[in-house]
Amino acid sequence: MNINKIQLVVITVGVVLLTAGFLFFMNKNKQDSAFDTLSKSEELSNTGIRLLRENKDGSVDKLEEALSVSDSANQEARIKINLAFGHYAAGSVDRGLTLLKEVSLNEEYPPISRAWAINYILSSYLADLNNTEYAQDKIFTGEQWEDFLQEGGNHSTAIRKGFEWSTTLHSTPTAENWIALWYASRLYTDLNTETHKKYAELARERLLRGESATELVEFGAVKSSFADRAVGYQNKALALAALYQNNELPDILPVEEAFLKSIEIFDNDTYYASRTFVLMTRYLFAGFLAAENPERKIFIRSILDPMFDSEAGNLNSFLTSVNEGLELLPDHKLIAISIAQIDPRFKDMLIGLGWDENLF
Repeated sequence: MNINKIQLVVITVGVVLLTAGFLFFMNKNKQDSAFDTLSKSEELSNTGIRLLRENKDGSVDKLEEALSVSDSANQEARIKINLAFGHYAAGSVDRGLTLLKEVSLNEEYPPISRAWAINYILSSYLADLNNTEYAQDKIFTGEQWEDFLQEGGNHSTAIRKGFEWSTTLHSTPTAENWIALWYASRLYTDLNTETHKKYAELARERLLRGESATELVEFGAVKSSFADRAVGYQNKALALAALYQNNELPDILPVEEAFLKSIEIFDNDTYYASRTFVLMTRYLFAGFLAAENPERKIFIRSILDPMFDSEAGNLNSFLTSVNEGLELLPDHKLIAISIAQIDPRFKDMLIGLGWDENLF
């Protein structure tokens, strides 16, 4: 069974980055010694981020105040990105998007901040794939952004072009590995031999770039959020899975290692939002193994174990959408059924979500 997982991964990327991405900026201004002092803007910004992280009121007001007294382009860019998250969390999506676009286009801001702003803008669409009207009317409009949709011809290609722009400013694991996944996922379609070979090579090139970006993060040379690292590994795993299932990767081990690394990063994070997202990664991993190594029942069940001891809100919502026939996710009904045939607990969970017992 070929499992084209790109539709699921883009949803996962969007939700994770938009809810947890601001952690990248949380510790940028920590004091390095007892003699360092924080500026007024930094104090206000850290307070606003703490309130946002704790899901408390007042974060937007604090960040607005911090922005009004910021004293450098670097600081201003970081505050605007955090302020955008505050507006997203408060439901003011348009205001959040406007701030992120400002950062993405301002050449006075640090390239890494501009790249992250681009990543988050794209994620705001990836978190809601059905909202094509929003993408067309709000995201892919205005300077630079309107070019992606016109050149790409469709939203998926436009998103890839947006991530490619991001990587020209600063290479991040999420963007590099998402581009790799875009090319690798096309291998499931009916390509001629030349195009198949070209896309497989482009996927491998982006995976190498993703590895370099990840190494810089893990060696401490570049700051990053747990979200970028975990989602980067998840995208890497799915791109490798596509290569493996299309005979462009001889060994299954790199796929498993990338999935397990993503799970490890999520599991080691203390931020509450990561608890449900790691379950999505476990679902993806279990689905891949159910297709490739269904005889490894004990291992597959061990991957799923935490799913039945946790609050699985996002995963439940996703599986409910699959059951309701969301057109963007046709393969996932087969994936979910294949997992249910291996783990009866997962089957019971699906039935509890309204799935027809006769499907199993």
